[in-house]
Amino acid sequence: MKLAIITALSLLLINTGCSKSSKEMEKKLTELNTTSKNFEILSPAFENGGKLPKRYTCKGDKLSAPIKWFNAPKGTKSFALIYKDPDAPSGLWTHWVVYDIPSTIDHINEGSTPKGAKVGKNEMKANEFTPPCPPNGVHRYIFDLYALDAAKINPKSDDRAGVESAIKDHTLGKATIEAKFGN
Repeated sequence: MKLAIITALSLLLINTGCSKSSKEMEKKLTELNTTSKNFEILSPAFENGGKLPKRYTCKGDKLSAPIKWFNAPKGTKSFALIYKDPDAPSGLWTHWVVYDIPSTIDHINEGSTPKGAKVGKNEMKANEFTPPCPPNGVHRYIFDLYALDAAKINPKSDDRAGVESAIKDHTLGKATIEAKFGN
């Protein structure tokens, strides 16, 4: 199992061209897998609370950052991801909503959506990823991953509020990672 996780993240690192060394990420994965039984999320592109690489913003390649998760709660049938900026001048800004991610998936590659998942509306009312592009200052970008007890949800609307409402009674666990970026 550990070898499979390490191999998968090593491939993620190679495919994403991230600056972290494979040994550093292997060490982190081994530590997570052996010391933590909590639902966890990480990215090979940045440290939790660290700087979001330019590649994943409007100033770079405009790709979604790769993420990987571990130790989903027992009974998890699907996942939902909500990627948001709580520091936007207009209030909470939604960059990406992805739901109905099959429980067999444990990562999202950079610039991609997991097979079988649905993409909800971002703040621009488009069913796609919108890269961070803060107008001023440094903003926090939060990736909230929810483990759900339902294979599919049926939100009344596919925006952040609709998906959050639909998953409220189905959430088994939540994992969060944060990055910062600013002008």
